[in-house]
Parts: sequence; structure tokens; C-alpha cells
Amino acid sequence: MGLFIEKLITSGKCICGIDLKKHPECNKTLKEVLDNCDDITNISEELIKLNERLEFMISSVSGFKEKQIKLSKNIKQIEIEIEQKDKQIKEIDDVLKKSDDIQISTLEDKLQRAKTHIKGLERDIAQKEVSIDLAKKSLNAAQTKLQDELKKDTKHRQTSEVASFSSQTLNVAKKIKDEIMHDMREAIQEKTKDQFLSLIEDSADFTNVEIDEDYNVLVTHKTGYKACTTLSAGQQQILALSFMAALNTISGFNNPIVIDTPLARISNTPQENIANKLPKYLPGRQVTLLVLPEKEYTKSLREKISSRIAKEYKIIKGEDGNAEVVDYG
Repeated sequence: MGLFIEKLITSGKCICGIDLKKHPECNKTLKEVLDNCDDITNISEELIKLNERLEFMISSVSGFKEKQIKLSKNIKQIEIEIEQKDKQIKEIDDVLKKSDDIQISTLEDKLQRAKTHIKGLERDIAQKEVSIDLAKKSLNAAQTKLQDELKKDTKHRQTSEVASFSSQTLNVAKKIKDEIMHDMREAIQEKTKDQFLSLIEDSADFTNVEIDEDYNVLVTHKTGYKACTTLSAGQQQILALSFMAALNTISGFNNPIVIDTPLARISNTPQENIANKLPKYLPGRQVTLLVLPEKEYTKSLREKISSRIAKEYKIIKGEDGNAEVVDYG
């Protein structure tokens, strides 16, 4: 198209016979057409391609109706053949049923029984499927119950853990208590021993003082035997005072102490020792001594403990025969 227009412009003569040199407006028009020739060419090419595709599609569709008619006939023919085959099968079944051949009849019977058995199995399958559905529901319910029980078990386990921890704590506390009691008993034993041997006259006759787990006090003689039953009354009194003072000091209890006739059965030298050391053995304690005025509460004893005496009283017999408590005076 572009080449044709270029030839017209070059020759100076239009296709209609007009002299382009004498008619410049026509020449101008041809040049404008030539400038737009590329766009027209592109559009023409697209139209050509579309036309080719359209012709291909038309050619493809042109035989569709005939193909459809042919396929419909084939389908109909197949349906007829199927119907004929079914009819033939039925006829064969009828023939087989009426056949005198024992083997054929037997096989036919087996076939019918097999078909019946299959139907029965299909019913069983349906029942099993129903049973499976019920079992699944039961399983879901059981799993739900199991989860509930597991939650309860978790609570029980937590309670068991708390109980176990409490039991362990009690065992540890008991062990600590036993250790403290053991250490305290040994401390009381050592204190009792020191005080007893420092208060008696014949301390060289004794080597040890022991306190067992039941707090029985045992004194060992230098010959090796336990001398508790052979101690004199005064020695027993000193041992009791020593144990009482040690127990009161080591235990940490700050309770008032009342001692009845602490020195009545003790000879003079141990009395002096007790008078000197008893205040030191019971520091910071309130001690009440119930003593006999002449045998125990002598002038010497009174002087030795005077710095620790807060009050002094004496018990006398009143005119009415009843006891009265008055200042010592």
C-alpha cells in the first residue's frame, strides 16, 4: 500500500489522471495518506490474522452437527445392544433354571445362594457400620470421661504431692528435732557432770555422769560400775541439784524454780560449795528455797547468798494453830 502511493507521488500523476504538480492539494493528501500508511498496515495485518482464526473456527464447527447426529445414533445403537444383551442374559438364566443338566442347575443354585449370601453380607455390613457409629459415640463419651478422670487424677496427684511434701517436711523436722534434742541432751549431760563433780567432796571417786535418751542420769564410779543406787543421800541431792540447774540453763526456759530442803542431807563442805556456786549455776532465774532455819539456812550460807536474796520470809505457827508467813526479821 505504501509503495503504491510512493510511486504515484514520484510519477506526479494520481491514479485518477490528475496532474499532481498542478494540484498541490492532492499531492498533500497523498503524502498524508502515506504518513498514516503504517498504522493502516498494522490494522490490516491484525484483521488478516483474525480472519484466518475465524475461518479455522468456522471450519471446525461446520461439521459439528453432523458429528452430533452420528454420535447420537451410536449411543442409541449401544443402548439397543445393551438391552439385547440383558434380554439374552435373562433368557440364558431361564434356560439354565429349566435345564435338566444337574451340574448346570447346581451351579445356578450356588450362584443364587451366593447372591443371597452377598445381600446378607451387605445387610451385615450395614449393621456393622451402625455398630461402628455407636462404638465411636461410646468411644468419644469414654474419652470425655477419661479426660475428666485425668483431671481428677491430676488433682489427686497434686494432693498426693502436697501430702508427700508434708510427710518429707515432717521427717526433716523430726530429724532436726532429734538432732537438737541429742545436742541438748549432751550439753545438759556435760553441764550436770561439771557441776556434780565440782560440788561433791569425793569427786575423785567418780569419773563420769551420763544421761541416756530417756533422761535417766547415770553416775560412773572410778571402778567402772554405775553408782546411782549406791550414792549417799547427800550425793543424790547434789546430783539432782546439778541436773536441775543444767536442765534449766541449757533448755532456755526462764521459769521460776522452787527447791525444798536443798541442803538438809548435805554435809558442811558441800553446803559451802553449793552456797558459793548455786547463784552462778542459775543466773537470771527466780529461785525460791524452802530451807530449815538452823540446819540449812545457817549464818554462813545466808551471808554467801545475801547479794542474791530479794525477800526473806519464815513460816511460824500462829496462836490459832495455823501456819503464818511473816518477814524473816
